[in-house]
Amino acid sequence: MSHGPAVMLPSCGLVLFFFLVSAPFARAWDGFDAETAAFIEVEPARVPSGGDTITVSYYKSDIRKTCLVEEVRHNLRTLELVVRCPAPDAIRTLVMDRI
Repeated sequence: MSHGPAVMLPSCGLVLFFFLVSAPFARAWDGFDAETAAFIEVEPARVPSGGDTITVSYYKSDIRKTCLVEEVRHNLRTLELVVRCPAPDAIRTLVMDRI
């Protein structure tokens, strides 16, 4: 009685390797600074909570800032991140696409 071709399952190490290779690495999240209209990128690419630290990169000036998230406002099509950045900017509102 034949049961068809045998199916070989990959070893756990091989499965883990493919999972790690295909896993998304720290991607950025696009948006803009509401005050200056400058295009920005936020890392990590997830919705933060109040108290989280994020990295904000400004495309045009190639400046990177580490900021503290003060508030997250959910809108229909966007998220607004109110963040505290190093002086002189202090409080900024970043408008982000919904992910």
